[in-house]
Amino acid sequence: MNQARLLPPPLQIEEPLAVDEIIRQIDPWIFYHLRSTIGHVHYENQLYGIINAFLTSIFPLRRRFMTIPQYMLRRALELEEIDEYLANVSFGSTDCFFESRDLAGNEEFKLYPDFAIVKVTPQPNSPREHRLIALIEVKRDEKAVSTAMTQCFQYLEQAQGHLSRREDLCCYLMLGSRINVIAGSATGHEEVETFDMFDCDDQFTRALCTIAREEWNS
Repeated sequence: MNQARLLPPPLQIEEPLAVDEIIRQIDPWIFYHLRSTIGHVHYENQLYGIINAFLTSIFPLRRRFMTIPQYMLRRALELEEIDEYLANVSFGSTDCFFESRDLAGNEEFKLYPDFAIVKVTPQPNSPREHRLIALIEVKRDEKAVSTAMTQCFQYLEQAQGHLSRREDLCCYLMLGSRINVIAGSATGHEEVETFDMFDCDDQFTRALCTIAREEWNS
């Protein structure tokens, strides 16, 4: 089948919803289910369903957002690792080179944040083009915080090699209802804010809705 004939039209530019409008579109059952589930599970993956529903409500499919569980964050190759003939490399969906899957052995340094939010741009000659806009790591409670923070730092460090991403890409660490926000940059990473998702002003949901608004037409 001709792939070009299946290519959808460009994303139509529209006035982005205000942050409060995006919040109002999240169905009340989602917040109720989050409150009744977080802190009452044995395993982190028992939270995946409701968190996926929460994220998809904020980042709608019709605006070509995609929520990817267990996102494979590969190490981008440095320029000196790539020869002029592009041998033994593959070009990734986030505008960087990786080790070719044809190389012998197992690829090292693959990381798996619990969720990634990407913006999808369909292309006629590429299987996918993604722009990383947020990372989410989920822990069922606040135990082993330092280990979880180290994971988030590693995600952001690895993401620096992916050129197709938000410049201010953040990783949101969910420790039960407590949210630690870790910001990344070329010079390092730091915890910048801590929210409680169940506070009346819920700054976590508001932060995600702000990203959705900013990326609405990207």
